[in-house]
Amino acid sequence: MTVEDLLRIVRSLPPEESAVAAVSRGLFYLDSRALAALLKELHKVGLSNRASELFDWLRSLPDNHELAHLCDVYTYTTIISQCGSHQQLRKALELVAEMRGHGVVCNVHTYSALMNVCIKANELELALDVYGQLLREGCTPNLVTYNILIDIHGKMGNWQEAVQVLDALEDQGTKPEVRTYNTILSACNRSGQPEHALRVYERMLADGAQPTATTYTALISAYGKTGKIEEALRIFQDMVRRGCERNVITYSSLISACEKAGRWQLALELLDEMHRDNCKPNTVTFNALLSACAQGGQWKAAQDVFEQMPSCGCKPDAVSYAILISAFDRGNQWCRALQALDEMQGQGHRPDVGVYNVVIEALTRSGVLSAQLKAAQIFQAATRQGQLRCDAASANLPLPAIVSKDTVREEPVMVLLTKHGDPLYMVDHCPECLESTNPLCSLHVGVT
Repeated sequence: MTVEDLLRIVRSLPPEESAVAAVSRGLFYLDSRALAALLKELHKVGLSNRASELFDWLRSLPDNHELAHLCDVYTYTTIISQCGSHQQLRKALELVAEMRGHGVVCNVHTYSALMNVCIKANELELALDVYGQLLREGCTPNLVTYNILIDIHGKMGNWQEAVQVLDALEDQGTKPEVRTYNTILSACNRSGQPEHALRVYERMLADGAQPTATTYTALISAYGKTGKIEEALRIFQDMVRRGCERNVITYSSLISACEKAGRWQLALELLDEMHRDNCKPNTVTFNALLSACAQGGQWKAAQDVFEQMPSCGCKPDAVSYAILISAFDRGNQWCRALQALDEMQGQGHRPDVGVYNVVIEALTRSGVLSAQLKAAQIFQAATRQGQLRCDAASANLPLPAIVSKDTVREEPVMVLLTKHGDPLYMVDHCPECLESTNPLCSLHVGVT
């Protein structure tokens, strides 16, 4: 009976039936490496619970059982590698302790698997401790181990240590793979070190490694974050020259770089190039474009980009609406900002405090009484729904606070608006105020 036979049997089982009862006899035909292969295949097809069921049963067998020998470094390491959540990290650590208790020696693959589990659980310091244990026990790190170590340093912001791992690889005579270089590039990118990323890229080319889209995207992103758009464009052109396929992440990173550099026209040109390249933009791409237009004070261009989204199969999300509203605000288009807010809520997106602040401030600055009253209504509604709070902590925000005061009307509503920290008073539906071009009604509220 083969691994494929046993896999087929387990996959055909109803959830309530025991995998142990179905395949236990077939396990006599396997050695530990074949069993490890079966456990891996079960994990690949989404049956990790079945893999655990079989291995837990084998672990429970007495030492003198004919199948007890199947619990060795290969099968233990396989099950450890399948632990993915923070809760399962404890299981992985318990399995390593169990291995020691049974005299099963951990190897470099075991420690590498455990390091990877620590990363999945976001326990990066623990992952470094595991690496230290690997060294103390005399294991020699392999390329997989080093790739994991680089990933740890990258996530911790230790880009210098990530580069040093590359040096250690060369000293050991181990040839890095493309993934190794890409992970180091990503570490430099996260830490805002584009120049060091470029040096790693040059080492990559000198070593004969073939850059991928991931390589170029990491470089473009690194330069973009520091506002060096010309360098980012040079990397993009090198990518084109080498015939490397550009994907949506590459274009989105470059468009985001344009936004940071204030190059909104170039961002729009890149969208056209995406279409010519048969590369379909996604919502992230459009949000970067919207942001580029908003930062450039181009509300009309932002509106045009927003309206293109549905035709490209992209549905605007809450971020899309927030950026569009910001663009309208920068262009003093308070009516459009208000319409965008209504549409945003109509699409089921919940505005955050930032969106409310922008809309309310835009209406307040309009100088139009009806718009300023609408600002108060929005504030009242958002406060009632718990989306905004009016307390001491929000005293310095450009939000209206609703207060009661006696005026010439029955049950009047007085609105207190703030502008640059100065209070501005007006009264809702006061005839004199409505007829006046000045929205302030100092007469009725006694403000001198």
